[in-house]
Amino acid sequence: MLLLGGACLLLFPTLQNKITATRSDAAQLDAEWAANYYSVTARVYSYDVAWALIKQRPLLGLSKVGLEPAMARQYRAMYPGIESAHYLLPHNQFLYNLAAYGALGLLVFVVGFYYALWEGIRQRNLMLLLMYSIVSLSFMVEYTLETQIGVLIGLFFILLAAAPVAPAGAPGAE
Repeated sequence: MLLLGGACLLLFPTLQNKITATRSDAAQLDAEWAANYYSVTARVYSYDVAWALIKQRPLLGLSKVGLEPAMARQYRAMYPGIESAHYLLPHNQFLYNLAAYGALGLLVFVVGFYYALWEGIRQRNLMLLLMYSIVSLSFMVEYTLETQIGVLIGLFFILLAAAPVAPAGAPGAE
């Protein structure tokens, strides 16, 4: 795996360019205006704005409908140097749910979403563990389940991995 990763770094200039661009982007974190032009910087500022809103309504949140206008108001108050066209919702599924639905909503989401993983671990379903790991990693950098494609791709593969498999020797199993 390390050899494959090293080969990708050496052979794919696109990956090298992405690493260089991300480093350059991350170097701009101290400049508020940079959120207008750099995606990583904009995401960091969106997390900061979301945390400010979460502190205001920690238990029940702002609602999914009220989140975007509340974020815009908070952006204007906290970071006037960021243009409204560059306001972002928090690009993290857990932070998004916490801001929109509060701690109670996040708890319901986590229990409801990860219950199947708990059952899969008890059944030693390695594929389900892998799919949940992949989707959970995407939760860290996107609000995956707030888009149609995120729901379709994420849940399709989780449900596919969770499909029951007939044990060896069962009627119909080969």
